[in-house]
Amino acid sequence: MSSTTSPAPPASTSLPPDDSSYIDYETFLSPTFSPYTFAHTLLLSTHDPSDTTLTLTTPLSRVLFDLQEIDTHIHNLTSHSALPLLTYTSSTTALSTATLTTLESQLKVLNTAYTRLSSAITPRSTSSTSLLTAVENLHSTTTILRDISRALVAARQLDQNLQDNTLLRAAQAHRDLRLALDAIPSPPPRIARELRSGVLTPAESELTKRAKAGLLDSDSGGASALYVLSPGLCVAAVRESVKGSVAAATTVLVRALTSLTLLERAVGEVVGIRNQVTRLQEMLVEAKLVGVVEEIVDGGAGDLRSMFFGGVAEGVEAGVRDVVSRGGANARILKGARERVRQALRTCVERDWDGEKGGFESAVMMGAVAILGR
Repeated sequence: MSSTTSPAPPASTSLPPDDSSYIDYETFLSPTFSPYTFAHTLLLSTHDPSDTTLTLTTPLSRVLFDLQEIDTHIHNLTSHSALPLLTYTSSTTALSTATLTTLESQLKVLNTAYTRLSSAITPRSTSSTSLLTAVENLHSTTTILRDISRALVAARQLDQNLQDNTLLRAAQAHRDLRLALDAIPSPPPRIARELRSGVLTPAESELTKRAKAGLLDSDSGGASALYVLSPGLCVAAVRESVKGSVAAATTVLVRALTSLTLLERAVGEVVGIRNQVTRLQEMLVEAKLVGVVEEIVDGGAGDLRSMFFGGVAEGVEAGVRDVVSRGGANARILKGARERVRQALRTCVERDWDGEKGGFESAVMMGAVAILGR
């Protein structure tokens, strides 16, 4: 577009100071001009304040003369500026017309180019969209095939490890299989559904059963496998095992309270049960599952043995209260043999105790028969 120079606007006209004019333009142009003040001043300047007669002929003539001169001045300004204004407007209109003509021609060129590009690009865009859809579908298919391949490998490893009874490896393969199947978008293909229903779910049941059995036998592999399957299952199985041990030991000791001839035998059985709990804890430590123990004791007892003796003491205390409350010969015999009973309960803790003597646990156990007196 060729550059054009806009004509300079005509010089602005204002009211120049005119020494020959008797009009006070500064007064009329002042922002604080007041017609009342001006009329008052005009009357005072054309009359004698001591004259009682008042005529408005002189001030009105003065105002009319002012209006006449202002009208003449406006007429002169308009006549003088009309030609420059018309010339400026004509030049501006010509330049605007030339600019509009140039813009219209360039806009026509742009429209032609847009039409040409649109006709060339639109078919290619349609083809590209179809190609992009095909690529996305291929990518989704490839991803699903890769996940299915991972699932098949994990399923074969799971089956082999179950046959070899390597529980920890089987649990890890089971986890890999579950993750691979979970990664397949919904709805999953038929092979993924069959792997879940025919391999994953049955293997989980079988593996859970074997791992629980291994944990109860103090097998670190079984405990680790159960933890890999589900930390919650592992914690529940350990807690259930300790509760079962507490119930068995409590039953043996409460039975001996009513037949003191069975007390020594009961102590041996409780020591054996305690040793099972000790082996369970040692196995969990060896398998680096200390967090399971901490979650079970829940900031209370220091370890599983302390938890075990705390539970047994509660059961024994309830049994002693029951015997004492019923009275009779059994209650008298039990009170008479209270030192023997205390010593037996202490022996349950200290016999074959590994490490430092369980002073806290002994105090807890002997406190269970405090109702018998000293």
